[in-house]
Amino acid sequence: MSTNATSTDQSQSAAQLPFPFGPLLLAVLPNSGPVAGGNTVQLLGVGLSGATSVLFGTTPATIVSQDVLGLTVTIVVPANAAGTVPVTVTTGGGTSNSVFYTYVNPSSLLLPPPPASPRPRARSPAVPRS
Repeated sequence: MSTNATSTDQSQSAAQLPFPFGPLLLAVLPNSGPVAGGNTVQLLGVGLSGATSVLFGTTPATIVSQDVLGLTVTIVVPANAAGTVPVTVTTGGGTSNSVFYTYVNPSSLLLPPPPASPRPRARSPAVPRS
């Protein structure tokens, strides 16, 4: 025998409803940036409403905004040494799984290749004059 319970209380907004399994991170976009930090990225997932903390490794990030559905959190990336670090979000429902962000040195950012040096032109064989 099953019982279905319903509620007519609609006083809670979507932002206040907890995700039943705690926060789940799916991606950080973009997933790389400079070691100096200061760039803005978006965390995508579910159950991110009411994020109180975002960590890049052990370094806290600055939360700029959150959407009311708990699908995105916009943050300013903190500075860190070059390499890959786990990113986690903490909400009232707990701490999320990790997604990864890679810090790169400015010298290793993609730059256009240097211009090619001019190649010597092939000389056409001398044509004897008649």
